[in-house]
Amino acid sequence: MKRRSNRPPPGPPAVAQPWSPRRFSALITRPKLPAWAFILLAIIQWVPDWKSRIEFWLDAARSMGGFMGVLATAIASPYFSAGLSVFGVAWLIFIGEPPRGVQRDPRWRFVGWSVFAVCLTAIIVTAGYGAIEYKRGQIAPAVVLLPAPDRIQLNNLGTSDIMLWGDRIESYPKAIEKEARHIPPGYNYYFLTNIFDQMIHREIGDNGQVFKDFDVYLTDQQGNQWVARFRLFVVVNNGVMTIHTQQMGVTREDWRSS
Repeated sequence: MKRRSNRPPPGPPAVAQPWSPRRFSALITRPKLPAWAFILLAIIQWVPDWKSRIEFWLDAARSMGGFMGVLATAIASPYFSAGLSVFGVAWLIFIGEPPRGVQRDPRWRFVGWSVFAVCLTAIIVTAGYGAIEYKRGQIAPAVVLLPAPDRIQLNNLGTSDIMLWGDRIESYPKAIEKEARHIPPGYNYYFLTNIFDQMIHREIGDNGQVFKDFDVYLTDQQGNQWVARFRLFVVVNNGVMTIHTQQMGVTREDWRSS
């Protein structure tokens, strides 16, 4: 005798539900909004046009040094935008989508929005500070003087062009050219040291050491005048000269009339 199965007959195959606005609204519920705000802020920092603008103003703020310079360095770090994305995703997973029957403390949303406000304010204030100081012409050119074989090189580490007009070595008069030398960002201008080598040998002979101040006269894109000051530690050993450079700072001065 055959046994009859109590199972119901198989139904029709499941049909995929069409997209509906309810699915989208489930992604932007109030507990999830802080997460999307963090993710959006991270994305904005990677949009090419916005990224270049933000990095320019942050670089201007960083060149000013101090607390704002440290803050600009932290914000410009790739870890900052990556941290915003990670925070947003973690919020979606652990805070924004609680298990069924579980209610999150509403104070969590206050915490999320507070952290977002701090990050957004830091970006706006720091970039704005860099923009204001740049417009005021207070951003000193980012230059560094480095030794090289038979020369010393003035490197432009900034993000804007600088113009080199002349220089002065301690105990010698200032030399200003009629036409400036253009140094784009990432490039350098070198000073040959063959004449300087002869000067040092006449002063200290084939063995000895001496410090020499070396000033470089610059203008920025706004026409502001700057003096980059360096100190050269010159060592002569058996007739061979070696130069060590020390960076003494860049100050805004009217070197044309002084």
